[in-house]
Amino acid sequence: MSPELRAIMERVDAVERASFISLYEDAPPELRAGLHAEGAALAVWLGSYDDPGFSAVFDFDATEDTDATLERITAVMRAAGASVISLDTHPDLDPSYDHAWFTARGFEPSYDEQIWWRPLEGVEPSPLPEGVVIERATPADAETFARVLNEGFDAELDAGLGKAFAAVIGKEGWLHYLVYVDGEPGAASALFIADGVADCFVASTRP
Repeated sequence: MSPELRAIMERVDAVERASFISLYEDAPPELRAGLHAEGAALAVWLGSYDDPGFSAVFDFDATEDTDATLERITAVMRAAGASVISLDTHPDLDPSYDHAWFTARGFEPSYDEQIWWRPLEGVEPSPLPEGVVIERATPADAETFARVLNEGFDAELDAGLGKAFAAVIGKEGWLHYLVYVDGEPGAASALFIADGVADCFVASTRP
């Protein structure tokens, strides 16, 4: 990996970590969201939603005793009501953690996340199809935003995922959008901005 690409990756990773902190630090209690730091490692979780992508441990490999750190973090998350734990990692970790390392500790493959980036200078948005309108969501749209986001993720309409993102509408660093198709809400997305990086956190389209 080139030094330039590694620097970009580290910036994106830092903003993703910051976005989870912002998302969960003031989450409504009923969502059972939490944060816990163990040295350089940070555990984040959303106990009301069992998708492993939203209950993860960042930078676990940066700790001196990885296994002991994971054991302590797992205990904290379990006590807080989290139902699943995942490890946020990438192929360039050093030392390498292969599938055998994870499965030996009780982890199973879930999904591989691809993060794509591009500079925004000179980018022009494509024309919208007829009948499609994009609007910034406001706190008054929170219920609609949560429902549309959940439906697009094939979750229960009142699932914690949508509620967690709806709860930060209007919070510094966040931009929320609703897409209307012929006047009906059809898609939702949330953007988090920090350190010059705009992180398109979630995007969801109703079936």
